[in-house]
Parts: sequence; C-alpha cells; structure tokens
Amino acid sequence: MFRKKQVVYKSRPRLIALLLINWGFVALCLWTKQWSGLAFFGLGTVITTYLLPDSKKKRLLYSTPAYRAHLTREFAAMQTDPGDFTYFAGGFSAPAATGYLKIAWDDLRAVFAYKRDLYATDELCLDIFCPENNSLTITEETAGWHTFTEQLAAHLPLLPGWYGEVAVPAFKTKLTLPYERENRSFAQAVAVYYPTDAQPA
Repeated sequence: MFRKKQVVYKSRPRLIALLLINWGFVALCLWTKQWSGLAFFGLGTVITTYLLPDSKKKRLLYSTPAYRAHLTREFAAMQTDPGDFTYFAGGFSAPAATGYLKIAWDDLRAVFAYKRDLYATDELCLDIFCPENNSLTITEETAGWHTFTEQLAAHLPLLPGWYGEVAVPAFKTKLTLPYERENRSFAQAVAVYYPTDAQPA
C-alpha cells in the first residue's frame, strides 16, 4: 500500500492461497455450524476479497515491470515533494511546535544531525535552531525531507560529508554539527542549544 492508498501490491500465489484458505475455513465453519469461527474467518475473507473488484484500486504484483516502474515514479516524486515546507527567496516556512515559522536561511543559528534508534532501523533527524529560541525537528519521515536537505545544502555552508558521518555506524546516535552560525565548537554549541537533559542520546 502506497501514498494515497490507490495501489495494492499482492503476490499472486500468496493472494490465491490466502483466498482459498479463508473461503475453505468459511465453508468448514458453515458445515460444522461453528458460528464464532464463521465470524472470525468470514471477516478475514471479506477484507481479503473486497479489494479484488474495487475499480479504484490498481493491483500490481511484486517483481513485475509495472511494479518496478511505479516504485521509480514514487521515489522520483518523493525526491521533489516540498511536503509541509514552502520556499521563498531567501528562506522557507515550516510548521513547528510554536506555530508556522517563516525563516530566512541567513537567520538560522544552528543545525544538528543525529540518528534515532528505532530498534529495527534508524531514523536520521535534524534539529534546526532558529531566531527567538524557536526550533524544529525534521526526520527522514517528514514529508519534504529530501527537498529540504537539498535546499539546506544550497544555502548554508554545511560540514562536508555530514550525512555519512551521521549515518555510520548503524544504531549509534552520532550527534553531529553540520552548521553553526557563530562558528562555535561542537562542545560549545551543544552547551548553548541543548539543556543537559535534552541532548539526543
């Protein structure tokens, strides 16, 4: 299932097997008059089957050319999607905890990058510190992440190779300072922008 939920990806053998098993159990429950089982398997059968005649949903099977082409289109759209950000000459606007912020690139105070350990995977994050003690955090899951990081690199003198510095090794926070307006050292910047108990760890 992808964005807008208009495409359902199914493996043909798995879909057929699932349908046969569900309908088989429904028939068995009807034959043996097991009404609780009928309710359980009947619900599963309805959920599995209703997708098939839905003309609004396009089914693409894994590993087919159509499936790969759709993935390519989705990835390209994600790379250029501005998401929740709006860009204007000299800056951008974005939602934050204190409301919608309109920020000039030259006014950004600092950018910290780090990873969150989500157990099964990592999530790259950016803490953006702005004027008047405003800040926002965006992650790889934030709509518009790719466009924002490209815009950030185009307008600020970021630390070369910061992305790779944060990304490796896996499951380590790797708090990094890609940008600080006053050219403070990492230790000085951490002390300025993060309370003792608020530093990413």
